[in-house]
Amino acid sequence: MTAFPNQATRRELLSWSGMSLAGVALDAMITRDLQGETGNPPHGADPEGRPHFRPRAKSVIWLMMRGGASHLEGFDPKPALDRYAGKTLAETPFLDHVTKSPYYRNVKEQVLNNVIKTDKARILPLQKGYKKCGESGIAVSDWWPHTRKLVDDMAVVRSMWTTDNNHGAQLQFLSGRHLLDGCVPTVGAWIHYGLGSLSDNLPQFLSIGDRGMESQCAGGTDAQYLGPEHEGIWLTIDPKNPLPYANSAQAVTAPVRSIKRDLLTRLQAQTAREYAATKD
Repeated sequence: MTAFPNQATRRELLSWSGMSLAGVALDAMITRDLQGETGNPPHGADPEGRPHFRPRAKSVIWLMMRGGASHLEGFDPKPALDRYAGKTLAETPFLDHVTKSPYYRNVKEQVLNNVIKTDKARILPLQKGYKKCGESGIAVSDWWPHTRKLVDDMAVVRSMWTTDNNHGAQLQFLSGRHLLDGCVPTVGAWIHYGLGSLSDNLPQFLSIGDRGMESQCAGGTDAQYLGPEHEGIWLTIDPKNPLPYANSAQAVTAPVRSIKRDLLTRLQAQTAREYAATKD
């Protein structure tokens, strides 16, 4: 956590802000401003040169839409699906492109008996049409007429691909790792690594809702070699208890919490003085 500025005590700031999260964030911002004026780097500051480019985004909201619409029914039209609708893959010119692909062979070896027999399955047509929209001319499905009005403010990526065809592997892939990889930093950890935060005293990377099939590697919040400061905090969707152990026991009153905070502040300052020489 970031040390508090000398100009205002922690008690004063919390009292002024009504013990709200806004006061905690304001205090951290004031602290960093003071450190910038004195030339002292803020606590936990990244080494010079990281990130390599100044980030333009202020925050990122990643929506993992389990069971959502196919990309083929959204922003990625494939006219060949309509052209060969009702046929099997063996009846099209594309059979060799699939069965002789190294990606197909890898999938067949990794997920035995979980590969659809490509020579028997029939091709389904698109359910809706497409229209190129905005100045960018990005194709958007007829499913989303209102989204078309915003298409020039969006970035659509059509170059992504995968080597796996089952749900569990794809959930892991979307969080930042391959099915057979070990635990590596997830997407959220990398985003926090690049963007940072205005306050070190507030959660900076949150994962909300069911972890689903991604039960390994901290359920998609692991930071691994980036360091624990970049790990995510998992919040349940239970409004009565979104963050386990966040609330104090009923017997712990506001004055008792204030005393504990003051004690922690003094202990933090004492530890900082005693181990100043060993600070990285």
